[in-house]
Amino acid sequence: MKAFEPKAVPPDSWRHWVTEALDLCTAQWLPNTMLVLGLLGGVQLLQADPGRLLLGCLAPGLVALFAAVASRAHTPRRLHQVLRGSLPGVGRAVLCAATVLAVLYAVLAAIAGALAFGGAGAPAAGQAAWTAGTATSDFAAGQSALLVLFLWLLVPLLFFLLPLLVCAQLPVRQALALARQAHALNPFAWRVGAAAGLLCLGGAMWNGVAAVPFYPLIGTLLYVAYRHVFLGMPPETATQSTHARWPALQSPTWSSPGSSPRRSAGCRPRCMR
Repeated sequence: MKAFEPKAVPPDSWRHWVTEALDLCTAQWLPNTMLVLGLLGGVQLLQADPGRLLLGCLAPGLVALFAAVASRAHTPRRLHQVLRGSLPGVGRAVLCAATVLAVLYAVLAAIAGALAFGGAGAPAAGQAAWTAGTATSDFAAGQSALLVLFLWLLVPLLFFLLPLLVCAQLPVRQALALARQAHALNPFAWRVGAAAGLLCLGGAMWNGVAAVPFYPLIGTLLYVAYRHVFLGMPPETATQSTHARWPALQSPTWSSPGSSPRRSAGCRPRCMR
């Protein structure tokens, strides 16, 4: 069985990642838009504090979901099949995010308690600043989602961790180890993730509606990078994309003769199966 390991890719690969991510998002704009509006629209109905807490946990899972949806361009699976198959990986991503936020919340609560005991008003001022910062858009949930995603994208391992969880369907410990290896071999990937985070920050300052294109675009970018680094499949050229936009099943790059369509190379779940 071929080892499922990351490989080093040229540092300028990010240009091709972005190009193909834009191409895939354009091809699947309708399901992407429906998913973003449906999920963030539901959060919009919640009260401010529960909604922000939920967004903090859901943001990585939502990006991971769009990474799985992007793989649909190279497999014959329908959207409902992709969504159903990606739920375990999305759940692991949300669980990881909730664990990190719980630890962070405990630390901040301890600091806030110490400051309150000393008579300082910093926690209240910080809460007021966050509330004011997320109340400038009619689509406040989208603005909050962009701000949360900006913070998550500053975490280096997230760039490869999310597609490993949702596309390869790996357990958390193994996905963390492989993501660490991938970042060690491709240190420029963190800069790509940080640049995507800054893009989200700029979108949040403009309008919360920017979450509608940004979430699918970043999820698709993570999928394309994962496919290149872990599956050895570089992004398609402009000529290939023109003839095989999606479902792109004609190209021998995505599946070998005699292979099952459900095991085509787009996701290659569970360590090459």
